[in-house]
Amino acid sequence: MVRSLEEQLATNSQSWFSVDLQDLRFLFLINNCYFIFQELQASSQWHLAVRLSMPDLARKIDDYIDCYLQVSWAPVFKCLQASPPTTPRCFTRYYSPLRKFGARFHKTYAVQKLWKVPDPEMRKRLRKAIVDRVVLVFARFLEDNNIDVDAPGVATLTPWKVEKMLGELFEG
Repeated sequence: MVRSLEEQLATNSQSWFSVDLQDLRFLFLINNCYFIFQELQASSQWHLAVRLSMPDLARKIDDYIDCYLQVSWAPVFKCLQASPPTTPRCFTRYYSPLRKFGARFHKTYAVQKLWKVPDPEMRKRLRKAIVDRVVLVFARFLEDNNIDVDAPGVATLTPWKVEKMLGELFEG
């Protein structure tokens, strides 16, 4: 029954969310599967079948979190890993991975700040997963390129500021 319910959620989520909203689709799946997981944990009737399905459901939630991070936040920090365009500089504006990262980060953050994760534990877990990935890549980029974020005019974002902003996600 648990597998059937989870499969129905996955099927329905594919029809409700377009390709452009894959990150929201995975957040939907995370929220709903975690709700099912909590209900099973709280159930006073711990049947063998329920106990056997709990690890599978927990793995599925972890997979959904990984998928969410991949479709939602990987494009943000990939801006820092991309090489500059091959077009001569005289024909393009100066390529700045830091500026591109900042723009992509603010855009993603602004949209997702309004999304809701009702469970405080899951909200904390998602925030930590995002911080662990985004801040790590951002801080490594700054270190590898000897960029001093405290220097005037260098960067509007710092790893600390990014972490603080990400701590405000999913309040709805």
